[in-house]
Amino acid sequence: MIANGGSEADAKAYLTKFFNNVVALPGSGRDATNAFLEGSGNVLISYENEAILARQSGEDFDYIVPDATLKIENPGAVLKDANPKAKAYLDFVLSTAGQEEFVKKGFRPVVKGTPVGTVEGANDPAKPFPVPSKLFTVAELGGWDAVNAKFFEENTGIVPQIQKATGKSQ
Repeated sequence: MIANGGSEADAKAYLTKFFNNVVALPGSGRDATNAFLEGSGNVLISYENEAILARQSGEDFDYIVPDATLKIENPGAVLKDANPKAKAYLDFVLSTAGQEEFVKKGFRPVVKGTPVGTVEGANDPAKPFPVPSKLFTVAELGGWDAVNAKFFEENTGIVPQIQKATGKSQ
């Protein structure tokens, strides 16, 4: 909304309309997908890989990659005293071979140069990961501290306030 020239007030009004139409707020992408597949709601807003995995599992529905979306970057870390297998696993995940396995399950690769090939379940298996015209990052929004404070802080964050106002709190 704001990226298209709207104001913060416009964005809050849009988000309020959005939450007025929410039927369920499951705790994870997988839970949301399962609730949707069990008949909860008419639209699922979740992660791309969830849609691809569901279709790989025989579910039949359409999914849309929006023109503007948020790039989610999940960090990986290994504790100093962790079992060495943990480091080996993280190294594998970040290797080309590991990324190729993730791609097969509908995850976009995070290592440049990872061969994508075809991905069963994608809208276009030969071109499974269309590039959105605008891909926001948390860094562009001020970083996690700023995002959490502005949008998600329990008492003052925009999202919890709207959820409370619309009766859609978890």
